[in-house]
Amino acid sequence: MKTANTPFSPFKSAHLLQPGMRRTYRKRILETIASIGFVVSIGYALILWFVYSNLYSSLTDCVYALAYLWCFYWIKQGKYSLSTYWLIFWASVQVTVGSIFFVGPETGFQLYFLILPVMIYLLLARQPWWAITGIMLVGGLAFIASHTLHVETFRAPISASLAQSIFIINALIVFAVIFFAVKFFADEIEHAYREQEKLVQTDSLTGLFNDRFILQHASKLLSLCDRYGHPMSVLRLNIDGFHAFNRAHGIAAGKQALKHIASLLASDVRDADILARTGLDDFVILLPETLMDDALITAKRLRERVHNHPLQIDKQLLPLTVSVGVSYCESNSMVDMQQLINCAELAMQEARSQGGDQISRQIA
Repeated sequence: MKTANTPFSPFKSAHLLQPGMRRTYRKRILETIASIGFVVSIGYALILWFVYSNLYSSLTDCVYALAYLWCFYWIKQGKYSLSTYWLIFWASVQVTVGSIFFVGPETGFQLYFLILPVMIYLLLARQPWWAITGIMLVGGLAFIASHTLHVETFRAPISASLAQSIFIINALIVFAVIFFAVKFFADEIEHAYREQEKLVQTDSLTGLFNDRFILQHASKLLSLCDRYGHPMSVLRLNIDGFHAFNRAHGIAAGKQALKHIASLLASDVRDADILARTGLDDFVILLPETLMDDALITAKRLRERVHNHPLQIDKQLLPLTVSVGVSYCESNSMVDMQQLINCAELAMQEARSQGGDQISRQIA
C-alpha cells in the first residue's frame, strides 16, 4: 500500500476504482460528451440553415443531434459500453461525412477524432482487444479520409477566415473535453485512493483509527517530538469486564458499547491527539507535547466521562467503566514508540488489577 510519502499516480492506480464509482464516472463522461455533441450539432445546424441556407447539411446535423439524444436512453439503462459505441459511431460518421461533403477539412472537425483514444481508455478499457483495435483502426482511417477528401457539390460557402475561426473553436472544444475527462478520471481515482486508504487505516465499527494507522504514523510523530524537544504521552484504555458484558447483554449490545465509548472519547480529546481502537476492547490515545501531569488530567477526565455516561439500550442504563494506563517520555530520552505503548499497556493492566475504573502510570 502507498504511504504518505509515495507520489500519487492516478493512471497507475486505476484498479482502485470500485465498481460503483467506475459506473459513476463512465456515466458522467458519457453524459458530458453526448451533451456537447448535441449542442454542437444543433448549433451548426442552425448556422448552416439560417446563414448559408444549406438544407442538406443542416438536416444532417439535426439527425446527429437526435442520435446524441438517443444516447441518453442507453445511458439511463446503464448500458455504458453500448452508449460509448453509439457515440463513437455517430460522431465518426458526423465528422467524416461533414468534413468531406459540407465544410471541408480546414474547419478542423477531424480534430474530434483525438477524443477517441481518451474514450477508449476511460470507457472501453474492459472491452475485448480486437474491438478496441478495430475502433482505433477505423477511427484512424476516418481521420485520414476527413482530412484529405472533399466533395464540392454540397459544400457550404465558408470563407477562409471563418473556416479558421471554426477550426479554433473545434480545437478548444476538443481540448476542453480531453482535459475535463482526464481531470475527472484523475479526481475519481484520487478520491478512491483516499477512501481505500481511509478504510485500511480506520476501524469499521467505531470510525476511529486502527492499529495499522498507529504503527505507520506514531513513530513519525514520536520522531517529530524528539526533534523539536517536545514531550510525548500515551493513554491506553480498556473496557472493564467487556467479555462479561457481552455474555450478559449480547454481541449487539457489546458493539453499541464500543461505539458509545468511542464517541465519548472522540468528543473529549484535542484535535492534535490521535485516538485509535487497537483491539477488541482496547483504545490508544497519543498525546503529543503533553507532560505526565497533563496526561493524568486527561486520563482522569476521560475515565470520569465514561463512568458518568452509561450506555442506554431500550430505556435500560448499562454502566461502563475503563481502566487507563498512562506512559510518558521526556524529549531528551525518547524511546521506541512500541516501547512507549507497551509501557501504557503495563500501566493499564496494573489499573485493571486494582479492580478497574482506575488510572495507573509508567515512565518509559
